[in-house]
Amino acid sequence: MQNDFFKIILITALSFFLYRYRYRILNFLLNQPMLRQIMVKSFIGSPFIRERMMGQLFR
Repeated sequence: MQNDFFKIILITALSFFLYRYRYRILNFLLNQPMLRQIMVKSFIGSPFIRERMMGQLFR
């Protein structure tokens, strides 16, 4: 019972922290060259996003 309460408090605090500092965290991650490369590759690898971007770039 007490362990479950602690988990709920921890998840709530972590969610609040991630929401409040989401742009700082994203900027930190995108400043890392290897992480940026992985994120861009996975983003472009999605067919829906790739088709949409290509449609806007090459009209």
